[in-house]
Amino acid sequence: MAYSRVIEVIHNGVLCTNSSVTYKKFGKTLTYTRRDREAIASMLAKGVTQLTDVTDCDEAWSSLFSPSDVVGIKVVPVGGPQSLSSYELVDAIADSLERIGVKRKSIIVFERFRQDFLQFGYDRFIDSRMRWECASEKFEARQSGLNGSGRKALFENHLTGYSSAHYFDFPVPCPFADPDDREGQRSYLCKTVATKVDKVISIPVLKDHVASGLTFALKNMSHGFFNNVYRSHQYNSSTAIRENCCNEFIPRAASYATVREKSVLFIGDSIVCTVNGGPGSWNPRFLTFEKNALYFATDPVALDSVGLRVLDDVRREQGLAALGDVVGPPDNDDPDSGELYRRRHVEHIELAADYGLGEINPVLETFEIGQKKG
Repeated sequence: MAYSRVIEVIHNGVLCTNSSVTYKKFGKTLTYTRRDREAIASMLAKGVTQLTDVTDCDEAWSSLFSPSDVVGIKVVPVGGPQSLSSYELVDAIADSLERIGVKRKSIIVFERFRQDFLQFGYDRFIDSRMRWECASEKFEARQSGLNGSGRKALFENHLTGYSSAHYFDFPVPCPFADPDDREGQRSYLCKTVATKVDKVISIPVLKDHVASGLTFALKNMSHGFFNNVYRSHQYNSSTAIRENCCNEFIPRAASYATVREKSVLFIGDSIVCTVNGGPGSWNPRFLTFEKNALYFATDPVALDSVGLRVLDDVRREQGLAALGDVVGPPDNDDPDSGELYRRRHVEHIELAADYGLGEINPVLETFEIGQKKG
């Protein structure tokens, strides 16, 4: 199996335009378009068999996982309800694992923030026989609390916190911390990845991001697994400047040994991707695009390299600048541009390659397997 291959599977009938789920958020009604389960299952089978070079689907899954594995499935709700890890994809992955002997109770669906996980219904739409858990209750600028809340004694159902034994140091303190405070320069790994699962399947969602330019596989490994990450793109109240160090922070976090060793499969959900105003739909400039694709890789750098090209192509069609060319204040004199940082740090992908996390120029193999219904 080649390390630097990315498999793209397109199915133009994957979105069920006549079936949806609605949510109330940000004072407005938001809609999730259901995904066709048969289409998702076909895309998943095609992607995994092509990635592993194994013709039989169950044998392909068995080449990556064993019946004794506890498997974590990392979802991304933040761009919801449209641009998120599809519920139907989570179910199809669980079905595939169960067929090769992995027990449903040995599958843990997880995310950092419980508030987002519940808001977009993962607890309701995933199989009840599987476990789910979150590291933190919700986003907080001060993210150094090991219990996931920033307070001393809040352990709620499904809220697991972070492992005190698994952390990395980075020489930028969290907001409000004393610059000399050692804890403020540490990011701790969520307990789900640190101590509970043997392997992780990440389902990152292809989106642009105001600080890192692109958020896909690598940023999901950094900001999705660790606490104290706001310091990588934080607002400095003393200087009134937004400071960005995602270029160095993301590869530093993603290269943490436990994270890289357990992250064995990446399935990039690009059925509905975010091309502007990312990462979340609260941004008034939030713009999505129906790509109707899943991307499969074992190499996060390869997946992000492809994702960057895909997003830049879509942005070009929309009349938007390439992610690496976007500028903010003070170079951008448009007060309504929505840009918060002087520039976006898409170079985190190349720096991750320098860390040995993968290949920057992968081979992309594309398969179109379905037609739009009706």
